[in-house]
Amino acid sequence: MRVTVADEGNAAMPVDLTLTLANGDTVRRRIPVDPWLDGQRTVERTIQTDAPAERVEIDAQEYYPDTDRNDNLWTR
Repeated sequence: MRVTVADEGNAAMPVDLTLTLANGDTVRRRIPVDPWLDGQRTVERTIQTDAPAERVEIDAQEYYPDTDRNDNLWTR
């Protein structure tokens, strides 16, 4: 699965992704802060999974400050 994340804020932070797969498994990946510090506004990552993703969430544990959590979730 290819995941694209856009930096829409003013503070550089790592991105914690939680993927929920069709088979019920959960996969977690972290995108480090480096791309944002290098001036990138979007980052793409390919994440290998055993089943299709049904849901992808950014910062599911709500650890990082975020002014709009409504744009942190994708569902199939």
